[in-house]
Amino acid sequence: MQFEKPDWWDEWVEIDEEKLLKGEDGWSLREGAPTVVRREFEKIIAMLKITRGD
Repeated sequence: MQFEKPDWWDEWVEIDEEKLLKGEDGWSLREGAPTVVRREFEKIIAMLKITRGD
């Protein structure tokens, strides 16, 4: 599934390419992310998991 990255994505999200290649969750928030960013991130990850069938 494709989604439009929010403006804050590149600043606050770390991507572990190796985990993604294995089919695992490879996205995590950096320490100190604002609450608004954290909530939106959690919604996006939940949406991705649903579309993957996790």
